[in-house]
Amino acid sequence: MDEQRKLVETINDLASDGVIDFADLPVLSREVRQILLGWVARALHRNPVRTELGTLVELAYDKENPASIVLHCDDGNFSMPAMKFYIRKGQQ
Repeated sequence: MDEQRKLVETINDLASDGVIDFADLPVLSREVRQILLGWVARALHRNPVRTELGTLVELAYDKENPASIVLHCDDGNFSMPAMKFYIRKGQQ
């Protein structure tokens, strides 16, 4: 439980003004990367998505002309489209 609470705090700290901008993220741990990219995968099929943390997040990116970024993680670097999650607090 302590590890899960720490992961939740880490993910919450990634948000700035209710937005998680993948282009501005620091180096991520493997666990945080797995959670965030899992949200991306789910949001690509159904957007917005309710996370396992109970938060509603909406994925946004330019589908027609996506800019490319590099997501830096402890277990490697990942090229991906520039994406953002908008956190929709208070929505059930």
